[in-house]
Amino acid sequence: MKTTRLFLTALTAVCFTLPASAASKVEEWLNLMPKDTAVVIAIKDAPELLSDWDKSSYAKFMQDEETQRWLTPMKEDGEMPWDKYFKEIYGTGLYDTLKEERGAAVAFVVMSDAKSLEGKAGPPFVGLSEVGDNQAKLEEQRKKDIEHKKKEHPNLVERSEDIAGAQVHIAAETDAADAAWLDAYCIIEGVMIEAPNRKLMEYMIGALKSGTGEATPEAREHFARLSQLQEGRADLT
Repeated sequence: MKTTRLFLTALTAVCFTLPASAASKVEEWLNLMPKDTAVVIAIKDAPELLSDWDKSSYAKFMQDEETQRWLTPMKEDGEMPWDKYFKEIYGTGLYDTLKEERGAAVAFVVMSDAKSLEGKAGPPFVGLSEVGDNQAKLEEQRKKDIEHKKKEHPNLVERSEDIAGAQVHIAAETDAADAAWLDAYCIIEGVMIEAPNRKLMEYMIGALKSGTGEATPEAREHFARLSQLQEGRADLT
């Protein structure tokens, strides 16, 4: 899912300093965070992030010949693990895959406590991202996501369903009505929503349409303070 790309991008991007810049959709979307959000990953503008990435000291460090030799033990079949992972799904590495992103993106990790994760593969992500002029390509990537999941879930069933007035594309473990979702997304007014279950999908559709969510005053004040300290919203928060 795209939230996986956001997470891997964040892990890579924290290795270098990201300059602050003007506000974007991120400012609006931070107010839509669901209750029990534990972690937020926010990209102000994906193309700008990649541009700043190219200019960063981190990018120069990674391209240095000595660095490449030092990283050789990490490589799998001559490639870095994250590039190999992305190529297996999309046919392109992390950087080239992210080139398809068009604007802001936010992922909320929702968990009330550690016990809520028992028996689950990981914490649930809820994602929002701007589609821009690249909807067809991004939907093609979603199909590749699902094809990849079929390797581990051969009984995977795809369907479309109206949820809160939006047409949601769902890939579930089986055709049972209560089967767990493996992948689900919808597109509303140029924004892709991703959610791991019906409850969070319905919530985020309603929150995006109304422009209001469950973010507490304390959370909003915290992000406002971060923005103030950074003299604007950073490329990645």
